[in-house]
Amino acid sequence: MQARSLRKNLISRVLRNRDVKLSELNVDHMKYLWAAYRMGVWNHLLEEDLTKEQFSLLIVELAETSRLMIIENKKPLGLVSVREDGRVVEPHIDWFPWSTDRNKLEGAIRITLDLREIKPVLVWVTDETKQFFTHIAKYGIMRRVGTFHGDQKYAIFQSKEA
Repeated sequence: MQARSLRKNLISRVLRNRDVKLSELNVDHMKYLWAAYRMGVWNHLLEEDLTKEQFSLLIVELAETSRLMIIENKKPLGLVSVREDGRVVEPHIDWFPWSTDRNKLEGAIRITLDLREIKPVLVWVTDETKQFFTHIAKYGIMRRVGTFHGDQKYAIFQSKEA
């Protein structure tokens, strides 16, 4: 019981005086998405010479297949695409270039806390981001549940119950 209250205190200290929230994507966010695209956030996925209209159409198409949300603290910090099936939600976060390490920590904690109210959260991470999610697990809101060996090796993390 004491460990649980220590973890809650740790989470509240990270989020204290910070207005980090997860909200549905809307038209007002498009200028930030466009700026992030122009800064190269999605170069590995999209052509580099899209017009603003072409980019907007791609976002609309993506919104038809995934739930798109924004993690923000005064301004948007990242795009969160959430895939839901019958049992779990699987978020994928694309951080914007202006997001600091602190923003990313706060955002990932907020995403996990909010989404686990809907269904358990399952996150697949590569070796590049495994250390980050191992750190988040220390806050007591996630745990590593395994490793997937396929075309690439993934560490799998699952949210703990609220």
